[in-house]
Amino acid sequence: MSDAFINLAISPNWEEMPSGNVQALMRRNRTNNNVLQISFTRSLTGRPLSPPPDPVEMAAALVRQQGGRADQGFEGQCAVGKFGRVIYSADKLAYGEAWIVTDGSHLFLATFSCNASPSAEELREVAEMVTSVTWPKG
Repeated sequence: MSDAFINLAISPNWEEMPSGNVQALMRRNRTNNNVLQISFTRSLTGRPLSPPPDPVEMAAALVRQQGGRADQGFEGQCAVGKFGRVIYSADKLAYGEAWIVTDGSHLFLATFSCNASPSAEELREVAEMVTSVTWPKG
C-alpha cells in the first residue's frame, strides 16, 4: 500500500477494505472481523518533535483515549526509526494492539482490533506490516 507519502508492505493474506478516512486491512477469506486500521500524521516542517515522542507512551495514551486498558508495552527499532506497541484490552474486544511508529518528526498509527482471538500467524503478519512502513526522510 502506498499513498502520496507512505509505503507499507501488505501481506498477501490481507486486503484493503473501504472505511472512510482511515485505511483498513483485513485478512482474505476471514472468519472474523479482526481489522488493522492505519493512519499517518506528517510534520509539515519535517523538524523533530520536541520533546521527542515516546512511542510506547503514545500508544498507551491512544488506548486510554479510546476507553481501553494498556496491558503490556514493547518498543523496538524499525525501518524509519522506532516503534511502540501496546497490547490492550477493551470491552467487546477479544484482543487489541496499538502501534506508534516514528522517526522523531512524523507519526504512523495502527490499531489491530479483534473480535476473535488472532492466530500467531495474524500477529506475525501485523507486526511485519506495521514495522515495514517507510516514508521519505525530512
